[in-house]
Amino acid sequence: MASSGASNPSKTRWTICFMAGSLLTASEVAELLGAPKSWVYEQSRSGRIPTVTLGRYRRYRREAIEAWVAEIEAGGSSRRRDLRLA
Repeated sequence: MASSGASNPSKTRWTICFMAGSLLTASEVAELLGAPKSWVYEQSRSGRIPTVTLGRYRRYRREAIEAWVAEIEAGGSSRRRDLRLA
């Protein structure tokens, strides 16, 4: 019994979950944080901001960025004094 990928409920659920947690660009993260895009790239290169690297492209999960900011605000990051949000 052959089944196409479109009718596979497991694949459909994965697609919906992925789209719900879509990736942001550096420009979108910069706008979200009120910081320059160059700052976002600098934080990515230094490993300070949660980043998804897709080959030469850098993308960001909104949920990860929000959790990262909450951690900084709560004082949970030992690097807090090194991070300056606008």
